[in-house]
Amino acid sequence: SMAGQWAGMGGLIRAASTGRFATQYLCRELGLEFRAWESPGSDPWHPGKLGELPRLDRWSAREDTR
Repeated sequence: SMAGQWAGMGGLIRAASTGRFATQYLCRELGLEFRAWESPGSDPWHPGKLGELPRLDRWSAREDTR
């Protein structure tokens, strides 16, 4: 999947929405529920906030999706 200003014809809003659409598509493809929520903004972002992510380079979509 491709996302960003080059996929959404430029502009911040379009670039951000292409990322959301790509994520929704990927979740549907993997059989996962897409969940989005507004950030409370109380804590600066850091990679630890992402939690455990699937290793897509070593994981097949046909395997168990939890």
